Amino acid sequence: MTLAYFKGEFLPESQCHISIHDRSFRFGDGVFDTCLVVSRQIYDFTRHKERLESGLNAYKIKLDTTNIENICHDLIKRNSLENGYVRIIVSRGENGLNALGYLPKDSIPYLIIQTSAKPYPAFKEISLFLSSHIATTKPPSKTNNSLLYTLAMLEASEQNCDNALLLNKNSHICETASGNIFWIKDEVLYTPSLDLEMVAGTMREKVLELCDGKKTEGHFTLHDLQNADEVFMTNIASIIAPITAINPIGSKWAVGKNTTVIRQKLDNAIIQSTSQK
Repeated sequence: MTLAYFKGEFLPESQCHISIHDRSFRFGDGVFDTCLVVSRQIYDFTRHKERLESGLNAYKIKLDTTNIENICHDLIKRNSLENGYVRIIVSRGENGLNALGYLPKDSIPYLIIQTSAKPYPAFKEISLFLSSHIATTKPPSKTNNSLLYTLAMLEASEQNCDNALLLNKNSHICETASGNIFWIKDEVLYTPSLDLEMVAGTMREKVLELCDGKKTEGHFTLHDLQNADEVFMTNIASIIAPITAINPIGSKWAVGKNTTVIRQKLDNAIIQSTSQK
């Protein structure tokens, strides 16, 4: 029996039910974050909590986050989770009696935490599809309204691709549907800058910290990407995934040595961090 933390209690997941008046269900009114768990330890929790709190502040959702890390560790222990993920979800709560449409009234935010058992992410190459959906907003965190990414992933799947590449209205590369994108050209590491329409990933930040040599963040187009020597994406689910093709533009790459080295550095950092606790 798998437990979840739901509105202040540890309950079987089968007993966790939200109301039809819940604003997260009705409007996507909430935020979430997902953390990697290795050897029963959460990797890089501080960055995830900071991003979650950034979203709560930006969307004016008042929730005490003081004890979230302890709750996560308690749930991991109760579920005997060795490797996988812990997902933190916040809803603004139910619409009160005085609420009208989108304007919240008398709602009380609440917290849901879940765990999911998964093997440590394999080093696996992926393909992208150039999405027809345009990135238009820059959210401060991951939000419960993720229709852009859902539609992009559906489109990619229909084209037999693993993920989607999102551009903004100026045709600047922003991100993939579930992570941040990097490429290497002449030993220089490139990635879109954070002023673009994208979510700042925790793995993105770690890659920039760990990588030696020249790094450039900026506004780039498909032309810049097509001329790359190596391309990869980062997220919690894959850590680093080499990108070997982007359809339908026909770009193809091999899994490069620099991508492999960066993945090894991240693996070492994760193992060292989680083994010290």
